[in-house]
This record gives sequence, structure tokens and C-alpha cells, in this order.
Amino acid sequence: MLRREIAGIEAQGATIVCNGEVVERLTLQADIAGPGAIIAFTMEAVLVTTYILLLRVPIFNSSHRASSVRRRFLDAARGSLHDMFLAAVLLAVGVLIAAALGRSQKLSDPVTADDPVAEAGSSVLLLVTTFCINPVLLLYVLLGCGGYCRRWLTGGITFVTWIIWALCQTLRIFSSRAWRDRLGFTPGATIGELIQWDDRNHKYPGCTYGLQEGRGSPILLWICFWTTLILPALYSVYILITSAMTLFGFGIKYGGHLSRPRWRLFESVVSGATMFFSFVGMWDSLGIMLYIHAQTLGISWDLGQILALGTWVPVLFEFIYILILGIPSVLEIRVPQYQIQANGPEMMKVYHGRNGETRGLTTRSPDAISLSESSTWTWPAPSPLSAAST
Repeated sequence: MLRREIAGIEAQGATIVCNGEVVERLTLQADIAGPGAIIAFTMEAVLVTTYILLLRVPIFNSSHRASSVRRRFLDAARGSLHDMFLAAVLLAVGVLIAAALGRSQKLSDPVTADDPVAEAGSSVLLLVTTFCINPVLLLYVLLGCGGYCRRWLTGGITFVTWIIWALCQTLRIFSSRAWRDRLGFTPGATIGELIQWDDRNHKYPGCTYGLQEGRGSPILLWICFWTTLILPALYSVYILITSAMTLFGFGIKYGGHLSRPRWRLFESVVSGATMFFSFVGMWDSLGIMLYIHAQTLGISWDLGQILALGTWVPVLFEFIYILILGIPSVLEIRVPQYQIQANGPEMMKVYHGRNGETRGLTTRSPDAISLSESSTWTWPAPSPLSAAST
């Protein structure tokens, strides 16, 4: 009976009210578009922005002007950055898997394969997957700029995640209706489908889940999308070329060791552009998702949303733990010793070897001293040989 009434309304050209079925089909899957997922994405964007402010903005990370509270926040950010990066990778991979499964289910259904709601839902999928790669790239650049250990491992994880993301996005573009209509790589073939999709299809004119004029910037998001797709590819080619040069004997020798040649200007430009466009794309896509989600009411929580939200619980716990108690000895291997600021500028002088009386501490194990404010300096016990010689 309800379907007949809706059909009659559509025949008369009037607007209809979006019901739960349309909302569910628009978002395709609550795991990546439900309230829990949106909250998880918002927490991720806020955390990444906090890490960028603490680690890259001079007013926050200047050791000479930083207060004790600010130094605590710096240590908390540096000590938990690895786990923040791994959590972002885990969430991105989970979103990509959920998006691939949701899209394959809809495409396998001939009834909804060419439906305009399914097309708009595909744009929502593209929007969510575009968001998820940006925090990973931002955190990887932060890890690389900070001199953290095991950079090759984080680089490999980032490269694999980016490859999966690039394959998902390019396959989605090549299978879209805009690509079949020979629109090529225009905004309409990628992000631009979110702009007033109901004005083109006229099947659900009452469901305005697209962006109206002045609400967000899909063109800017389109630029960020292709930038995050191209820049990591250029950097990967650069790594392959310089590694091949080293392999064939074109490397530079330092102290008998063959090192990979580095073009500092190229690395600086690529890392800076990646951070800028990833940051803009992250917040732009999140703003569009929040706008769309504000109109998609009635989606209930499920296990996938709870898992997405629970991704940030360990990161927040570790951040708060380091903020209160300082960096534990287990995590000191992750952070360069000269960056730990729990005891202020005096500790920085020791790590840089400027204090002649304690210069030997720079070559000792991190366990030789305690880095929390409440602890005292303790010298390691002398060995029996040194005691006998004296």
C-alpha cells in the first residue's frame, strides 16, 4: 500500500520523504557511514591535527620557551606517535575492506546496480575511502621528519596501504557511470558526483544528500584526491631510482658504507605538499561526511562501528599515561633521545653533549637514567674491572 502511494506521488512529480530504506541504501553500509564510524573519523582528524600542532608548529615544540606542561604534551605526542600511526593504518584497511564488500554486494544486485541511490551511495564510499588515507600519509610524514626508528618498516606499511587504496579508487573510477560516459578524470568522474545528484536523476528528489552551493568544496577535494594519488607514486619512483643507483655503485660512501643518494629539495617539496593536501583533504572530506550524516538519521549502531570507535582507545590511554607519568623505558627506543623533554632544556643539553661533566651519558643505554620529572639521576654501577684498576 505504501509503495503504491509513493508511486502515485512520483507520478505526480511531487517530492517524497526519505525513509529508512533509502537512507540505508545511500550509505550502503553502517560500518563505514554510521554514527560510530563518523565519531571515529572525527576523533582521528582531531588527534592527527593535535599531533601536527605539537610536533611541527614552532610555538608548541620550542624547547627553550616550552613550559613543563607543554613538554609533557610533547613527550606524550612523540611517545604515542607509532601507535597512532598503526591505529590509522588499521582503520584505513578496515574501511577499504568494508567499502569493497559493500560495493561488490550492490553491484551484484541487478535491481540496484544502476539505481541513482546506489550511485550516490558509491560517492559516499569514495568520500569515506578518500578520507581514510589522509591521516596515514600525514602521520608517516611526521614519523619521517622526527627521526624515529624503524622508518623503513613504517614506509613499507604506508606503501602497502596506499597501494590498496589506489587500486580501490582507480577501479571504482573506471567502473563508474561517469567513466563510461567518457567524462574522463573530471570532477564528475570522481568526487563531483556528490553535487546535487538528485537534480540529475529525479528519482528521489526529496532526498538532498548532495552538496548545495556554498556547502563545502568538492572541487578542492577533487584536487586533494589526485594529489594524494600522484605524489606518493612519485616518491616511490624516487626511492626505486635512488636505491637502484646505490645497487649499481652510484651511491655515496660515508666511512666505508654505501648510502643511498638523497635529493633534499625534492623530498622537502613532496613531504610538504603531501602534508598540505592531505590535511586539507582530510578536513574537507570529513566536513562533507558530517553534512551528509546530519541528514541520514535512523542508522543504528552495530559491531563494525563499535570496533571503529574502539581503535582510538589504546592511543588515548597511552597519550594520557605518558602525559601523567612520562615516557616509560619500554617506549624510549621509539623516540630519539634528544627529543625527550621531560626534564626541560637541561636534559636537552645532556643529550646533545654540551655538558662536559655528563657527556658520557649520551653513549649509554637509555635505561641508565630515568626520564620522568619525579625521578632522580642515577649513575650506573661501576664494573669490577674499573674498580680494580682504581
